[in-house]
Amino acid sequence: MFIDASALCAVLLNEPEAPAMLTAMEMARGKLMISPVVRVEATLAIAHSLRDARGATHVAEAHFDEASALVGELVSSLGAREMHITESMGTTALAVLRKYGKVAGHPARLNLGDALSYAAAKAFRAPLLYKGDDFAQTDLAG
Repeated sequence: MFIDASALCAVLLNEPEAPAMLTAMEMARGKLMISPVVRVEATLAIAHSLRDARGATHVAEAHFDEASALVGELVSSLGAREMHITESMGTTALAVLRKYGKVAGHPARLNLGDALSYAAAKAFRAPLLYKGDDFAQTDLAG
């Protein structure tokens, strides 16, 4: 199973989807994957959340450090492997953005991180764990 940043954030931010995400992750233990892009995207989202929770005006180094530690601890506790992004995944991600991206005006409104998660899930022939309905509006839904 390939984990999108949205799923990691749902767990770390204790969003309503967190229990279902954790259950899915536990059921796929030993087969969980992320990419460096997922790690960066999740860390950035958590750092923004920490900034907002503390009423800060900008994301400070301390927010990044804490967010990075939280993401790293979750990934490690899940036993998820960090996979490389390949040239062919990059090519797929470009095609995905052209078809399902915000820039294309598609209802899925995938962004760069989404497109790379999509491409990795396809390349590894793995189900994609994500929060929201964006990916459900692509061919990953069927």
